[in-house]
Amino acid sequence: MFPGDVVLLIAGDGIPGDCYLLESKDLGVNEATLTGETFPANKNIGMLAPEATLLERTNTLYLGTHVMSGSEKAIVVRTGK
Repeated sequence: MFPGDVVLLIAGDGIPGDCYLLESKDLGVNEATLTGETFPANKNIGMLAPEATLLERTNTLYLGTHVMSGSEKAIVVRTGK
């Protein structure tokens, strides 16, 4: 994966890099490795305030998390060093 790649993911898939959502349908993501929250985070497209916290970033997916439900189309913005 490289920044600029568009990914299509469904339940069970791992997130390959930090991404912004382009489309989503009933998307729930397991972010327990980042937040400690045991329930899936609901994700939706849309603009957010720049000062939004990690928990408030409903339009962003993070490397190392997993899709628990639904499907999505997203653009990769960061993959690591």
